[in-house]
Amino acid sequence: MSELKPCPFCGGKPARQELEDGGQVIECSSCLASTPIHYDRCENLVSSWNRRSLPEGMALVPRSITAETGHKAGMIGDFHETITLECRHCEGEGCEECHGTGQHRRNIPVSWTTIKAIHRRIVELSEAHQDKEVQPS
Repeated sequence: MSELKPCPFCGGKPARQELEDGGQVIECSSCLASTPIHYDRCENLVSSWNRRSLPEGMALVPRSITAETGHKAGMIGDFHETITLECRHCEGEGCEECHGTGQHRRNIPVSWTTIKAIHRRIVELSEAHQDKEVQPS
């Protein structure tokens, strides 16, 4: 029997399930994605599941991310941009306030609007790249 590939939607571990009515499915233990029910030709069940797997190095992501889907809570505060400011006390000459460097470094959180824009652009570029691979030259 072929080895089951990870869930194409979440990467979770799949398992074969025997149903009371004699059917069988393969179901992800994490997100509960499953194959259609197979009543006969159950030998095709594993290949049915594995065909749905994404190619190595690819991930299935939503086209847009929102606060409602939990992405904002999961990502806000994860990304920062470091900026360098001239010391306002010594105007860049170096003082005790800036430890003689003449500047202060600050980590500024990346805004949720910027995170969404970056995600949208990644999706656009990925889809454009995929379209180029699919179309014959």
